[in-house]
Amino acid sequence: MSKKISSFILPDDIIKDMKDKIKSTKNLKIELGFALCTDKYSDKIVKGPDCTGEKCSIKTGICDIYQTQIGNYHTHPRAAATMSITDMVTGCSEDIQCIGSVKYNNITCFVRKTDESSCLRDTSSFEEEEHKIIQKGTEIRDALDRPTSIIRTGIYNFLKEMKKHDDTVVNYNANRIKLLRRNFDRINI
Repeated sequence: MSKKISSFILPDDIIKDMKDKIKSTKNLKIELGFALCTDKYSDKIVKGPDCTGEKCSIKTGICDIYQTQIGNYHTHPRAAATMSITDMVTGCSEDIQCIGSVKYNNITCFVRKTDESSCLRDTSSFEEEEHKIIQKGTEIRDALDRPTSIIRTGIYNFLKEMKKHDDTVVNYNANRIKLLRRNFDRINI
């Protein structure tokens, strides 16, 4: 059944395409998505170009010249259908951003409720912190895949490093949720 999102209509065929991207992401383990577009005379959302990302990032496609880009849809292979800081920064300049989660098999769309400049001012300063957290998480996972590297640095030091990272992630998520609630409305699909 079609879903109304802000002043736009998300039709059944686009929702099906979103679900199909979740299935493909489950197999490929990378972010997939497509641009969300409308033609100049309709509020009905149409699927724009497909895009393929990496394990935790994606660059969205651009709508055709006769269409208006209103946002994007992308999947999260390991995370919930919620916005990262980078998703929020992108979402600040879009009407709609939708995210599908492989982990929870659901789709959530977000509509900005603050003006674009306030949203960007609020969120963009935290984007670098997010990238550092992702990088550190990757380093920890890589070390866990190679136990000999943990032995070289010492288990105690490694556990201390993991605890520090966990604390950073908890604080980051608390802040991210505050920013999300302040700047975006959530619509479950």
